[in-house]
This record gives sequence, structure tokens and C-alpha cells, in this order.
Amino acid sequence: MPASRKKAKGKARKAAKAQKKEKEVEKATGVGQQEDSFEAQMVRLQIETLSLSGCNNNDNGLCLHGFNIPKESSLVYFIQTFLAEYNAAIDAVRNMEMSFEIAQAATMDKYSDVWDNIDSLEWVKSYFLSGATQRLLGGKQHKGACVDASFSNFLEQYVAVEIHKSQANINWMKVVELQNDADEHTLVSYVRKRIPCTCLNDKYKKVKSIRKVGMCCNPCCSHPGQKVERSSMLYCTQCRLSNYCSKECQVADWPMHKNACRAVAEFDSKQQS
Repeated sequence: MPASRKKAKGKARKAAKAQKKEKEVEKATGVGQQEDSFEAQMVRLQIETLSLSGCNNNDNGLCLHGFNIPKESSLVYFIQTFLAEYNAAIDAVRNMEMSFEIAQAATMDKYSDVWDNIDSLEWVKSYFLSGATQRLLGGKQHKGACVDASFSNFLEQYVAVEIHKSQANINWMKVVELQNDADEHTLVSYVRKRIPCTCLNDKYKKVKSIRKVGMCCNPCCSHPGQKVERSSMLYCTQCRLSNYCSKECQVADWPMHKNACRAVAEFDSKQQS
């Protein structure tokens, strides 16, 4: 067969595959029926991004890693507003904990129906988990996956503290550890446990031999980035939440840690009584 004909057939096959994938996206989102709605545009963008790497390991073709079409447009606007407020805050104060709190306060009144509704918060969390999963599968967006995972963790802890009342307060170090360039083992393990699909199983097998790294809770820790191998870390025996690289760092941080530590211990004691 002439080379030109083979080339033409190859292009035809690629075009057919692209058209098939496009139809799968439209079927999954229903965008053909709601082309002009804002939430449909947002969801279509998310799904088209997911489809770029061809994550088609489920029976229905396209896997969204637990992300579903939003029932209310307010959820989409909430994500946009919250992210905008967080980004403005992080640029201004350069502090992750304060930025999350500022973004939460800025959206609390307008989106109280989201903050008070566990189903809405779970949907928002699934958005970030889905994004983190796809970034990890893409292989070149580790930092973005860290950010997505940290937002998911913040929301997860918010639900535990404010709705379920099963946790005394948000453990900010966990949020910071994820966003501050978490190692691949920690990051993949965190996301994999929280998505309903098996899309990260192969990725986990590749990274599970990597030693996990944690952050010492002493802000004056001498280790670069306060990072140290997790298996060698000490933890506070009273609250069991704060980790340290050494006894010296634990002692040095006690004046800052003691109030939160005692609050957690008192909360846990009441929960058990």
C-alpha cells in the first residue's frame, strides 16, 4: 500500500477516536442539552481535562474519580469564589492557615448553605480529589496535586470539626504538609484512599517504596523546610497530632503548642466519657 494512503488511513483512525472520545464526554456531562449553562461549561472543562490522559479503566469508559455533575450552580460559584479569596489572601499574608480562614470567612455569609451542608462540602472535596488524581496520573503536575489535596484535607477536617463534631480543631500541619510539596508516597496514598476508583493503584505500586517525609511542628526547626523522614519522628503523647524531629524541637515548641494540645486532650476525654 502506498505510504500516502497509509498516512491518510492513520489520520482517519485518529479522527474517529477523537470523535468517539468527544461523544463520551458529551454523554457523561449531558452538555448537549445544557450548552449555555455556567455549571455545564465548568463541568465540561473539568471532564475534558480529565480525558486528556485517557483514564478509561472503568466499564463506562471515562473515569472522573468520584466527581459528579453538580446539581446546583452555587457549588461552582462557591469554588471559584473560595479559590479567588484564598489566592488573594496567600499573596497578601503569606500564611496558609490564615489564608484558608480568610477565604472561609469571606464566603461564609453568601455561601452558608454550602458550609452548613455535608453533601455540598463532600462534592467540593470530590472536585479537588478528582483534580489531584488526574494531575498525579499526568505525571508532571505534582505541585498542583499537592494543592488540590490540601484543599481536600481542609474540607475533610472542617466537616469533622464543625459538622460531625468528632475532632477538636483543624490540624493545620496536615494541610500544610500536603501543600508544601509532599513526597509522592504520602500524596498518592492520601488521594488513593479517598477516591472510589482504582485509577491510582498502579501509581501507588510505583511510589510505595519512597520513604515518607513529615514536617516538624517546631517552626524554628533547623532541618530544611522542617522536613524529616516520618519513621524517625516523635509525636506528642498528649494530643497525638503534632510531630517533631527531636525532643529538643518538641520542648522548644511547647509554649506555642500547649494550649491547642490541652484543648485536644480535653475534647478527646469528653468524647470517651
